[in-house]
Amino acid sequence: MLTSVAFLLSCNGLLALVTAADVHLYVSPTGSDLNNGTGEGIPMKTIQHAITILKGFKYDTAYIELLKGHHDLEATLQINISNVVIRSYQRQTVYVTGGKPIESRYFKHVTDHDVLATLPHIARQHVRVVHLPDVGITNFGTINEFGFYRQNPAPIEMFFNGKPLHGFINIIEVPAGPNGTRFQYNSSVPTGWVNETDLWVYGYWFWSWADMSVKVATLNASTGIVTLVKNPQFGLKIGHFGGPPEQVRFADQGGYFRFYNVFSELDSSGEYYMDRSSGNLYVWMPNQDGNISLSDVTYVSLINDCINIAQNVHDITLTDFTLEACRGHGISGVNVHDIQIQNLEIRNTGLTGALFSGDSRDVTISQCMIHDVGGGITVYGGKRALLESSGAVIENNEIYDFSRLGAVGYNAITINGVGHLVRHNTIYNGQYTGIMYHGNDIVMEYNHVHHTCVNASDCGALHTGRDWTTRGNKIRYNLVTDTLRLVPGADVRGVMLDDQSSSTTIVNNVFSNNEVHVNIGGGRDNIVANNVFYGATRYSMQVDGRGVGHPNDKDLMERLHQMPYTSALWSMRYPELAIIDQRNKSLPEGNQIHKNVVYNSGTVGYIPTKRGWLDNIKLFNETDTILAFGSTDFYDVGNADFRLRCFAKNLANEVGFVQVPPPGEYGCKGSVGPVHLNRVPATLRSNPSTGPCTTKAPLTTSPAPAYLPDGARTNNLYNVSDSGCWLVVSKCTAHPNDVGTHRDTYAHANDNETACFQRAVQQWYDCGNHENEQVVAIYGPSGAMTLAGDGCFMSTYGCPNHGGPVDGHALTTGSIYRDSYAESQGAAHNEETCLRRAQAQWVYCGSFANHPVTSIYRPSGAVRTSGAGCWIHAQQCNMIPKPRSMFYDAWGAANLNTDDIEEACLRQAVYYWRKCGSDPAYPVTAYFRPSTASHTYPAIA
Repeated sequence: MLTSVAFLLSCNGLLALVTAADVHLYVSPTGSDLNNGTGEGIPMKTIQHAITILKGFKYDTAYIELLKGHHDLEATLQINISNVVIRSYQRQTVYVTGGKPIESRYFKHVTDHDVLATLPHIARQHVRVVHLPDVGITNFGTINEFGFYRQNPAPIEMFFNGKPLHGFINIIEVPAGPNGTRFQYNSSVPTGWVNETDLWVYGYWFWSWADMSVKVATLNASTGIVTLVKNPQFGLKIGHFGGPPEQVRFADQGGYFRFYNVFSELDSSGEYYMDRSSGNLYVWMPNQDGNISLSDVTYVSLINDCINIAQNVHDITLTDFTLEACRGHGISGVNVHDIQIQNLEIRNTGLTGALFSGDSRDVTISQCMIHDVGGGITVYGGKRALLESSGAVIENNEIYDFSRLGAVGYNAITINGVGHLVRHNTIYNGQYTGIMYHGNDIVMEYNHVHHTCVNASDCGALHTGRDWTTRGNKIRYNLVTDTLRLVPGADVRGVMLDDQSSSTTIVNNVFSNNEVHVNIGGGRDNIVANNVFYGATRYSMQVDGRGVGHPNDKDLMERLHQMPYTSALWSMRYPELAIIDQRNKSLPEGNQIHKNVVYNSGTVGYIPTKRGWLDNIKLFNETDTILAFGSTDFYDVGNADFRLRCFAKNLANEVGFVQVPPPGEYGCKGSVGPVHLNRVPATLRSNPSTGPCTTKAPLTTSPAPAYLPDGARTNNLYNVSDSGCWLVVSKCTAHPNDVGTHRDTYAHANDNETACFQRAVQQWYDCGNHENEQVVAIYGPSGAMTLAGDGCFMSTYGCPNHGGPVDGHALTTGSIYRDSYAESQGAAHNEETCLRRAQAQWVYCGSFANHPVTSIYRPSGAVRTSGAGCWIHAQQCNMIPKPRSMFYDAWGAANLNTDDIEEACLRQAVYYWRKCGSDPAYPVTAYFRPSTASHTYPAIA
C-alpha cells in the first residue's frame, strides 16, 4: 500500500486529487501560473494561485515550496485553506514582498531647475529621481497619523538593499493655549520651506508618553509659527527637550516635535521624498555619491497587509523565508488556531510584523528575526472568563529596531489573553516597550530585554497596567538592562506595573543599569522576590498609593466587572481578588517584596518612595533585603553574570536566596531567521571572577556621639554604677522622700534599657507630673539616659553657624536646655513637633558631623538625635564591645555607604540583629541621623 503519495491529473488546467495525501506545489518568480506546479521544473508563478488550486481538494498537508528569488505579491496573500505549509524549497534564499522592485536604469539625475533650486545645495548632485508611473506604480498611499497606539498603514516607502531610508525642536510659545492649533518654535528652518505642499510634524505635544503625527496647515518660516490641521491629542505646551532629562521637572515634559516629509530637507544619504502630485520619487541613495549599481535591490512598498490568514483557518506553517516591504502588517489573522511561524525574517513593515487577534489558539512564533517594523509580534488569545489558555508560544526570536515610525504602543511583543508563554527572546533597540502584557497566567521567562523605551517616558521594558483582574502572571529568569530615560518626563522602568496593575510575580530576574528596575504603581498582591537589582540610576524600586486619589476607578471597575471574579473558578485561582469588594480597593494591599539583592552606587536608594503611610507591611511587606558591596559580590558584572559570591552570597544563604541563572541562559537559543542567513544572536559568556573576597576596613573616624548619652559614650553627666537602672529625682512634690539618686529594681528596669527609661516617666507622674520637676533615668550597663518632666528640651554641643563653638565637640561645650522656640510652636504638648526640631536645628547650625542635636520630649521620655552617620542600637549583642549599646556603623559606612544612603543604613538593623544572635527579645534599631529616620527589627508589637 502506498502512503503520502499524491496522484494529480491535469485536465484543462485543473488539478484533481485521486487520493488524500500530502501535496507539494512549487512556486517560482520565474514560473507561470499556467503550469500545474507539481514539479520543481514546472513551477507556478504566484503563491496565491497555488492556494487557489488547492481549494476544494482533499489532502493531508499541502506544501507550497518556494523557489529562490523575490516573490512579489500583487495583493494581500489570502490563506483561506487549512493544513498548509509555505516554505522555502531546500533552504533556498526566498523573499516574499509587498512591494515592487525598481531597476537601477530608471533612476535619473535631477535636471528640473525648479526642483534643483528647492533641494539643498549639498544634495543636488547626489539626488536621483524616478517617475513611478513609468515603472507601473500609481498607488502612492496616503500619509496617515501615527503614534500613540494608532494602527494606520504607512504610505509608500522605499527600501534599499533591505533597509528603510528616512533631535526634536522645542515649542517656545502656544499663542492660542493648549487646546489651539498654533505654536511657535525657535529653529533655523529655511524660508524656502514656504513652498512645501505636504508638510507634517511628529512630536510629543503634551506628555512624553503620547506621540502623534499631525499635518501642517500653514507654516510661516520667518516667524516660526506653525498652524496644524487639528489640535493634537492631549493638547500643546512649551517644550524643554535637549537638556539633561533628570533636570527637567515632571510638569515640563512634552512640547517638542520634528518636521517630516520635507522635500527641502533632503540633505543626506539614505533620505527620500515622494512627491504625490507628480509621481516622482526623489532619493539620495545610502552612499555618499548617490549612485546605484546593477546589483543593488530597490523596493517600494505597495500593499497593506502582506499575508492574511482567514478566520477559523488552522494548521498553517510559514517557515524559512524573508517577508518584507508591507505598508501594514506582515502577517495577520483573527480567530485562527494551530499556526506555526518559524525561521522567518520579517522586516520593513509599517505596522506589526505578525499580528494574531481575536481568540487565536495555539499560535507558535519561534526562531524568527524581526526588525525595522512598527510592532514586532502581537498575539491575542484564550478565553479569560473561563481561564482557557491560548496555548500561544513566542520563543527564541530576535526582535530589534522596532517602533521605527511611531513610538508609544508599538511594542516588540504584545500579548493579551490567557496562558501565553514568552521565553528565550532577545529584544533590543526600540522606542517603546519590549513586552506589553494583559491577561492571566502569562509566563515571561529567560528573555534578554535591553535598550528599550529609548524615545518615551513613563515606559517599561516589560509593561502592564490599570487592571485588578490581570492575575497569575509571572516574570521570571529574565535579564533586563539599559532601560534609561533619554527624554523629559516620568521615569522608565525595567518592569512597570502601571496604574494599580495587580498580582504579577517578579522572581529570579536580573535588572541592571535601568533608571528604575521595578515599580508597583498602586497595585495589589504583587510579589517581587529573589531578584538582583544592580546599578539603578534613580531607584531600585518605586512604590506608590496612587489609587487613593481614585484617578483610574472608572476603568478599573469596568474591567473588574467584565470578569466573573467571584465565580468558583476565579475564586479558587485568585482568592485575593474574590474578596476585593470586602477591602478598600484603592489601597495597594498585599504586596510582598523580599529576598532581593541590591547594589547601587552613590546615593541611589532601594525603595525610597516607601515612606509614611506606605511604609506598612499590610501594603508593602519588604523583608530580607541583601545589600551587596559592588561588582566583587558577583561572578562577572561586565558579562551580566550576576550569580552571587563573597559577602553577598553569605548574606543570601542566610535568607534562602536562590541563585539567578548564568548569562548564557537568557535570550535566543540557536539560530534565527531563514537558515541561509546563518544568524545566531550573540550570547553572553561569563568570565567568573576568581579574586579574593575582601571588604573594606571600617572607617577609623566617627561622627560625634550625642551629648545626651545614648549608649555610644561614657556617661559623664551622672556617676552611677555600670549595672542596673538608676533614677535621679530632682524634686517630687507627691513623694519628697524619693528625691535623690537611687537604683530602681521595678519589673525589668534592672536589666532592660527600655524598661528603665519608662520608669523615669512613671516616677515623674508618681511625683505629680509638675512643671520644673525632672526625673532622669540612666541605664548603668550602657550609660544611656533620658529625661522625664514637662515640655520640650534640647541637647547640643552648640550651634557653629550661629554663635556656638566650632572647635570640636568637647563635653564642656555641651548643654541640655528647654527648647523655648519649639514650645512656642506647640512642642510642649506635642511629641512629634518637639522631636522633629532636632533635624531642623542640626541643619540650621550647619549640619556638622561633630555637632549632633538631640530633642527630648520629657512627658514621654522620647528622644531623637539628628547628626551625621548611621548608628546602631543593640541592647544585647556579643559582637559589640561592652558596654556600648549604641555604636557608629563604621563598617557599613566603608562598605555600604550607610552614612549617605538612608535605606542602606536602615537595613543594617536586620544585618546586626542576625549577627547579634537573632533573638526576638532583643530587637536592633538602625538610626540614619541626617534624616532622623529609624528602623527596628524585628518590629516591636
